[in-house]
Amino acid sequence: MSRTHGLVADDLLQNPVLIAEHLERGEIRCERDLVIDDIAGTVVTFDTTTPLNSSKNDFYNGALLVNTTKGERYAVSDYAGSTMALTLASTPTGWEVGDKCYLRNIGGAYDTTVIDAAASDRSLWVFDRSITQSQVSQEIFQQLMFESHCIRFKSFNRTNIVSLDLDEYADTLTTPFNDGGKSTVWWEFTPFNNIYSDFELNYDFDYAQNIYRKTARVNKNSCTDVYLNQMKTYCAYAEEEYKIGRRKYSYNSDWIHDDATAYYLLEKLVLWFSYQRMILHWTGDIEHHIKYEVGDKLKVNNPNIKPEERNNQQKLMVNNNRKQPKKKWCN
Repeated sequence: MSRTHGLVADDLLQNPVLIAEHLERGEIRCERDLVIDDIAGTVVTFDTTTPLNSSKNDFYNGALLVNTTKGERYAVSDYAGSTMALTLASTPTGWEVGDKCYLRNIGGAYDTTVIDAAASDRSLWVFDRSITQSQVSQEIFQQLMFESHCIRFKSFNRTNIVSLDLDEYADTLTTPFNDGGKSTVWWEFTPFNNIYSDFELNYDFDYAQNIYRKTARVNKNSCTDVYLNQMKTYCAYAEEEYKIGRRKYSYNSDWIHDDATAYYLLEKLVLWFSYQRMILHWTGDIEHHIKYEVGDKLKVNNPNIKPEERNNQQKLMVNNNRKQPKKKWCN
């Protein structure tokens, strides 16, 4: 990784947020199978049988050139598209024609403050997995984000990862856009068919036997571990409030093997799927609302919000927005 997070060579990267960051930097934003054709000081060019993909000036600025033959890496400070020559931030020693290399973190712009906050939220979670066959990268990210209860998105050309925890919030929305007396705030709730009262998480996948060796469960009557005891109340609430009876939710986790992390995820699933969540559509003026972006966590204090117990209590995350000359939407 280009950020070590206190890790040294051969340490295992097990925080799900940092795994996602590493995969994007090293597996998505990369070009492989490069062979050095010439090196003069800090300037490197590659064999024409394995050329770089872009001839656009500065395209690779900020990327890392990894020399797998020598086991070293250097940051790229400049790129001349006409000659396809990389200029490294410092002069490598001992690099030679024929060395095999690859580029990683191409065009990588990350809001590391946001990502580090999400990583801190998941500091106790332990993920590991063997990817034994070809898989679409987007599917890997989707599964990794779901099982860590996070979202990954782009904002101003930067990749962000945010936990879906809503324990804290950054601001409170109070005054929507005034559109000639017309309502610019409306809300809806997630559908009933997404509510469950009996939860099961299968984990610790055994590749040799092709089975999940462990299961964690919780419903209104019982739970696998005392850590999940409070979740029984949510399961009971789902049955009684929505008259759904015992409706089962079952999920198979490929990333989780230890019990504690399984209980953390199962707790998140119960909190996410045992009641209707509010989806708020809010129009705000540019002056007071342009600062909000996807991933921001907010509260809403507006007398029009119903039911009243949701007003100034419900914590919400911006998951979409549209900027228009006079309005800004966020839901």
